[in-house]
Order: sequence, then structure tokens, then C-alpha cells
Amino acid sequence: NQWRWLKGQTNINNIGVYGNVGVASASSLPGSREQTVINYINGSLYLFGGRGYNSIAGNVYESDLWSFDPATYKWTWLKGPSGKEYNGEYGTQGVASATNKPGGRVAAASIGTNDKFYLFGGNGLASTAYGGNLNDLWELNPLSNNWTWLKGSKDGGYYGTYGTIGVPLSSNLPPGRQSLMLWNIGNKIYMFGGTNFDYFNDLWEYDLTTNNWTWLKGSNIVNQSGVYGIKGVSAATNTPGARWLSSTFTYNNKIYLFGGDGYNSGSTRGQLNDLWEYDPATNNWTWLSGDDAINSLGIHGTIAVPSATNIPGARQSGQMQIINNKTYLFGGRGFAISGGISNLNDMWEYDPATNIWTWLKGPNTGGNAGVAGAYGIENAANNPSARYYETSWTLNNKFYVFSGTPFGPEYNDVWEYNPASNNWRYIHGTGNLGGQPGNYGLTGIGNHLNLPTRRWQSTAAAAGGNAFIFGGFGSYANNSTTANQYLGDLWKWTPGPNGVFTYGSNHKIYVNDNILTGDTYTTAIGNNLNT
Repeated sequence: NQWRWLKGQTNINNIGVYGNVGVASASSLPGSREQTVINYINGSLYLFGGRGYNSIAGNVYESDLWSFDPATYKWTWLKGPSGKEYNGEYGTQGVASATNKPGGRVAAASIGTNDKFYLFGGNGLASTAYGGNLNDLWELNPLSNNWTWLKGSKDGGYYGTYGTIGVPLSSNLPPGRQSLMLWNIGNKIYMFGGTNFDYFNDLWEYDLTTNNWTWLKGSNIVNQSGVYGIKGVSAATNTPGARWLSSTFTYNNKIYLFGGDGYNSGSTRGQLNDLWEYDPATNNWTWLSGDDAINSLGIHGTIAVPSATNIPGARQSGQMQIINNKTYLFGGRGFAISGGISNLNDMWEYDPATNIWTWLKGPNTGGNAGVAGAYGIENAANNPSARYYETSWTLNNKFYVFSGTPFGPEYNDVWEYNPASNNWRYIHGTGNLGGQPGNYGLTGIGNHLNLPTRRWQSTAAAAGGNAFIFGGFGSYANNSTTANQYLGDLWKWTPGPNGVFTYGSNHKIYVNDNILTGDTYTTAIGNNLNT
């Protein structure tokens, strides 16, 4: 359970070190930024855009493309400008070119599929000037490192062309937006919701084979209410209300959407706790659980006991991950069993096979400090502090949570939730203390003392048995009082190994990252025999 600081500076607001285009270098570094997009493709990380820092101005829309090789710990600057805000170069639609480049942007959506990187929308720059909310769709081929402008406007701020619902046409285009939701099933990409300062509830399908968008569901007017129908019954008229910052997952070739900030069935905006399923085979939404109202309180029932009446409180930005055919939801900002809006730290399990929620861990009230317990030890009483804009990933059938903000000093702790035992353990960082400095150590060297500085809105990708964290918004390594600014450091998180080993002066023995007790185990480490 070690952090390894791979690249980047230990302070804030660093400009990039670009080197030569296409040449991997130990000295090359992307500049500091937040809300970038990262995809893991063919053994490398690909990073594009975000809002960050360069030599011209402190707050810019980034448009540079980078790859990082985990085997060599080297960044390669692939495309885009070095140290300035940049408009897009669109070229000819549908034709890959070495000169094509998306404009700088933040809060775009991306997905890696078929060994390629797809990028849609965001807020930023188009071909000639500030474009506002964008609706351009791009494809990156890592084999050639060339972008192809597939669809959308090169002028930005585009209103969209909906066409006829359910009919694919080459002229169909979603309106420009940011912070949308994007999924991939088979050879199709699905898009829902997002904001252009109003809120959308249109569902779109993009066919990678035909290069056509199809408007599937929802309205072509913003800020629309949901049409809920009968709970548990699929219907052609059903549709979620307009929203963003929802929690989502895909399972069994279906799309699931929970909560967010948006509109209920009565044209009122607030926090939502409705759960929806979209089935591409029938092109229908089903309202599965939750309320058709805003700011609903949770119904927790009895802890660890599934019940058809259980439902999490309304929230946005909860972390949702799927493990062994069940989905786990943690935290976010919303409503508990009483009181107003606050940060949350409850853990829930949703079973798609039974359509039942189970309250697993954490208090059923909001704004709680949490319980760190003994470092590295699972305990039924352990729980992370309530938080928002945290980062999460899954490895080895466990759910990891890192950092976030309580609307006070940010966190830099790492927590592991084990569904098999229904226990949390605090495994790195500064427990439930906010505002703590980091400890970078030596680049490329794993150490139990290493620790990223506090932050929020960092970007994570899990691959190859490790998790990678880049950037975000926070303060730098050894100064907990510095005002939050952009970060550009890259970290690798390695979970505890399998096998038997000793750790520390207490000579505790671990197997599969769990302490063994009650028996004697012997292992040889070097020339020493430890029992």
C-alpha cells in the first residue's frame, strides 16, 4: 500500500516542460491543471486538456495531448501547443491529419474503446475564438497519434440538430455542453445530460461504424422535468429529468444513472435520488427506485440488511463503482435522514439482480468527521470523513477512495473498502484530518511515507493492478497554508501484495493484504527467518 511519486513538481502552478514532440523524455512534464481527461489505452496513459497554468496566464484552457508510459516513467508530448492557450485545428471532417488538434477545454468527456480515444464537448475554445460549450467529437488513434474531427461544429456554442427522435442521420448533432455522462456498450457510445449553464436530459447514441448520432430519448428543450411512469415498469415515454453530476455505471449491457443535481417531475431543481436503467435493446428507460421529488431524505433501514424500502438520500457527485456484479455508492453532497444539504460518508450497495439497496456503513446523518481507527487495520467502526469531489477506483475487488473536500481544508487520505468483510480501513495519508501537507519522497521510488498533497478534482485511472492519479486543485507538498492552486504531479498507487511478508518493527504477517492471527507462520526474507 504505497504511493510512488512518478513525475511533476512538488509546488503549485507549474508550466509544462515540453521537450520535443513525439519524443519520450525523463524531463518532460505536463503543466499543472484540473478536470483533465485521462484514458488507459494499449498500456499507456493518455492525457488531454483541462484548466490549468502556463507561462502566458495562470488560468487557461489546455489543449496539449500527452502519453505516459508506466514501464519507463516517461511523459511524451504528442500534440498541441507548448505553453499557450490554443484554438482548434479541425481540418477536414472525417480525415485524420497530423495537423488536427482539438481546442483547449475543461470538463470534457472521454472514453477509450476499440483501442482509440474519443473526446466530446467541454467548455473552451473552438477554431477561431472562445467557443463556449462545445459539441465537437474527436477520435485519437494512438498508433499514428493523429486526431480525426468526426462530428460537430468547429465554431463552438452550437445549439445542436436533433432531427427525428430514433432516426440516425449524418446531420444530427447534440448541443454543446460540459460535465456530461458518457458510456460505451459494444460499438456504440451513449451520452446523457450535462450543462451549458442550463441542464439537459437528452439521450444520444453515437455509432462508431456509421459515424452518425441518433437522438434516442428526452427533450430538445433544456431544464425539463422527468417522466417517471410506474416504478419498475419500462415504458417508451419514461425519461429522467435534466441533470448533471450524477453517479453512473454499466452492467449487463445496460446503463444505470443515480441522482445528481437537476429536475424532478415537477419542474423544480435540486438534489435527486432516483435510480434509472436504460436498456439499448428496447430503447426504454425504467425508473427503478428513489423519489420523483428533489432533496429527498434517505431511508436507511437496518444497517447491512437489504430492504425494498431502502434508498440513499438525494445527492450529487457520489462515487459509484461496480464489484462482483454489485454496485457500491459512497459519499457526495446531499441529504441524509434529516437536516439540510451536507457532505456525506455513507456506503451503500445496490444489487441490479434484485433492485434492492443496502445501507452498509457510515452514519445516516450528514457532515460527519469519520473514524480512522488503527492504521492499516480493518474495523467495523472505521469510516472515512464526509467529503465531496473525491476520487475513487477499484482494484482486486476492493473500493478505494482518495482525497476530496469537506468545504474546508482538503483531504489526502486513502481508504479501502472490502465488500467481503463490509469493513473500511485507513491505509494511507493523514486519516480524517484535512489540510495536511504531502510527502513526495524520491521520484519513482515507492515508500510507505510517500503521500500526495491534499487536493480535489484530480483525475484517476486504474490499470495493470495499479491506480494513477494526476493533478487537481490543492496546495503543495510541505506547506499546508498555501492557497489552493493547480497541481501537475502524477502518482501511482500500488495496493498491498499477495503472499506472505513482514512489515515494520512489529513483524506483522500479511496474506492477501490481511493480518493473520491465531497461528504461527514462518517466512524467509533474505538471510533472516521471521516467525
